[in-house]
Amino acid sequence: MVRRNLSLLILTFALIFVISISFISFVSATTRYVDDNTADALSTVCSTDDKCKTIQQAIDITATVAGDTILVSSGYYESFHVNKASLTIQSSSGPSATYINGSIIINASAHNLILGGSSGNGFTIRNSTSLSGNSFLIKIGTGVLVDANATENITISYNNISVIDGVSGINSSYGSNTTSFNAILIKANVTNLIISDNNFSFFGPAAKSGAIVSNDRIYEIKGLNVSTNTFIGYMDSRKYNFTQGIVLTVANIASASFPTTIQSNTFSNISRAIVIGNESFGSGVILGNSYFLIDSNKFLENNISVEILNADYLTNGSLQDIRITNNNFTKNYYAIMINSSFYTGGYISYLDPTDFNISLNDFVQNYMAINNTYLKASSDGFYFAVKAENNWWGTQQGAFRM
Repeated sequence: MVRRNLSLLILTFALIFVISISFISFVSATTRYVDDNTADALSTVCSTDDKCKTIQQAIDITATVAGDTILVSSGYYESFHVNKASLTIQSSSGPSATYINGSIIINASAHNLILGGSSGNGFTIRNSTSLSGNSFLIKIGTGVLVDANATENITISYNNISVIDGVSGINSSYGSNTTSFNAILIKANVTNLIISDNNFSFFGPAAKSGAIVSNDRIYEIKGLNVSTNTFIGYMDSRKYNFTQGIVLTVANIASASFPTTIQSNTFSNISRAIVIGNESFGSGVILGNSYFLIDSNKFLENNISVEILNADYLTNGSLQDIRITNNNFTKNYYAIMINSSFYTGGYISYLDPTDFNISLNDFVQNYMAINNTYLKASSDGFYFAVKAENNWWGTQQGAFRM
């Protein structure tokens, strides 16, 4: 009897402990409120009765902890820096009424971040004259080596992200313009990055502007999912622009365990919609494989829709298992350009054309569906064949020009 009562007592304490922990976890997740119309810029709680005035204030207060949601009222807000883990930052009125006129920096320590996250809870994020000197709207990582420890589980969704030419030091002129301005710039090791259901737009011929850019070889991306976004570039009367969509030139941009998926997006009026690899000698994809799925996207009136460049032989990089399937390519100059060369006596790019799978796509009224003229085995002019079966070419002429 004593043993039975002791067992019941232990079980009771165990249940109380579990319930207590669950309660503590539940009550620790709090909504912090932000309203730019509030008169109090010193709130330490960001409650419904005592709202914070800025998003940065809501992040910085001691009361904000992992699991909290920062709910932002309609209005106009400035730049902020996320340096806490497991936060959800949302608007209460959606991107049509809630504007961030500035840049957002996401520290590598800010794991499990949601920005937007659901329909009607995103922001309009755009550059302004107050952004002079910055080259991004959203930057993941601070771009210093000490911050290169991997961040993980970042979701950016349901936002309107606009690069506006003519401000923030962007020069509208052609030719000598070398300014780079990117919507999302990745400067840290990242695992499980989701960018979905956003509208990316470019206003004006800003040189080298990109929507999602990772162009530094010291960082890795594992598990990138870009889906259901719209990318709208700028075209002048000459059908010429500098804008780019997704540019991935970093180390280990994907792996078999953490593939890169670019799926169900729309790309229109962009100079280079998707760029994989690097055209510079001694930089680009390093130390590993690629594993890309480019599937079910719509590419309309771009200069180049998908461009495959070099890997980096200096570090034994390779590009392989690139699957381009179920896409619609309409009225592009080049639908797919494989712009990587094998050389003898020089350098080798380690791009194996047999690892390409280009199938079940629709090619309609493009100047050239697939340009494979740069994929050479050596300087003798021998070209590799790329597997491109079971596609609709829009004409009986085949794959050369549509």
